[in-house]
Amino acid sequence: IRDKLVTGVQTCALPILGARWAAMVVGLAASMVLSGCGAKPSEVEVTAREFSYGPSEVRVERGKPVALHLRNAGAVLHDWTMDRLPARDVRVESGVTHGVHDAKVALHVAAEHGATSTVTFTPTEAGTYDVYCTEPGHREAGMTARVVVQ
Repeated sequence: IRDKLVTGVQTCALPILGARWAAMVVGLAASMVLSGCGAKPSEVEVTAREFSYGPSEVRVERGKPVALHLRNAGAVLHDWTMDRLPARDVRVESGVTHGVHDAKVALHVAAEHGATSTVTFTPTEAGTYDVYCTEPGHREAGMTARVVVQ
């Protein structure tokens, strides 16, 4: 005896398909939670001015997405540059480019006077990482900070 078709699927297959789909959905949801996918990023605001960042130390959690907003309260362009930061999903959401294209730079976002720029990233290794402004003379004048990944 053949089972009747219900919307193109045999009725005897529905419990099996349902269990398979449920297992797949649960597995996908678990992997997203474990990997941080879809997690709302921690919002961090940093203010840049001549010649400092406030705060000068930012603390973030390893494996958790971060949205860093660089607000420029200074009179000239400033940026937030890190030569080293083990991270994934690094993406400049808004900002300006101004010639920093060094392969050694792990993270870079710049903001014009009066503007705010945003970079998102997910740090992957605990540690303390240096930040500086690449505008000529700014780093030397003390425009530095650090990111602590816990």
